[in-house]
Amino acid sequence: TKPVHEFGLTFELGVGQFSRSKMCSIVPRYTVVNRMGYTLQLVQGGLEGEPNAVMELKDGELAPYHWLDERKPRAIRARVVPTIGTHESFSTGWSGPLHPEQVGSFAVRFPPEKGSVQQ
Repeated sequence: TKPVHEFGLTFELGVGQFSRSKMCSIVPRYTVVNRMGYTLQLVQGGLEGEPNAVMELKDGELAPYHWLDERKPRAIRARVVPTIGTHESFSTGWSGPLHPEQVGSFAVRFPPEKGSVQQ
């Protein structure tokens, strides 16, 4: 499998001593910011069973996101997990597929974890 790394580029005129130059900024196409208040795990759709494919973000963290398998759908799935070293026990199953190329605000449903007892 081959990973896919996508980037964004911006070109701007430099300022000050660089005013005669064009500045190029290269950034990841997708950056994930966790503002949930819980630890999140993210995975490319179709790779949920691969432990090395899962990215974990604690509350407040941000990280670039790249596709791990060019042959799998370009969709992200997410779930909430307990933070290691805490007394948290709340966790969910994987969400449905999220398509980051669609710009906008969306509601995401985190289903109960299989085998968990609802309180």
